[in-house]
Parts: sequence; structure tokens; C-alpha cells
Amino acid sequence: MSLRVEEYDIDMNNQLGEGSFGHVYKAQNTVTKEYAAAKRVNVFDSGDANEDEKKRQVVRNEIEIMKRLGDEHINIVQLMKSHEYNNGRGVSFWIITEFCSLRD
Repeated sequence: MSLRVEEYDIDMNNQLGEGSFGHVYKAQNTVTKEYAAAKRVNVFDSGDANEDEKKRQVVRNEIEIMKRLGDEHINIVQLMKSHEYNNGRGVSFWIITEFCSLRD
């Protein structure tokens, strides 16, 4: 199964990793054909609007830091794109970064 986020096709059957806040999938830019990593972070509504917004802001802050630092150091993964949308139960973020392979 594939999902499209802007110019990236995300292969939902090719999960690269999993963490406390989300899953990472292999993606491909439909224009350049370059591979990327696509992390989905879900922030579900808890019923406390203030607390939910704080959690969303933490993710937005992480994205902003990645935008600022991505080009500054070779050991920092470069942010390619981010996308935020309402998933019906809260907010989901897609964070698209460069693909780092263990094999070069």
C-alpha cells in the first residue's frame, strides 16, 4: 500500500523503524526518484485542548529546529518536507527527511 504526501510516495509496507511517537517508512520523491525517510507522528486528542496543543507545539518545534540545522552539519539528517493534517482523532505530522542507508 502506498500513500502520497505532496511529491512523496510513501511505501506503507516498507516500515524502516518504530519509536515512542511514530513509525518511519521508506518513501520516494516522484520527481527526482530519490529515496527519503517518512516519519508519521500522531498527536491524538485527549480531551484537554491546552495539553493537546502543547504536544503539537513540541512536534512543530522539532521540525523548526530540523529546518534550521539540517544544512549546517554533515551529521544532522536533512529535513526535506513536513506536512501537518487533521486525521479526525487529532493531528498527524509527516516529517520527510533524507534517507540514510547503512549500505553505501
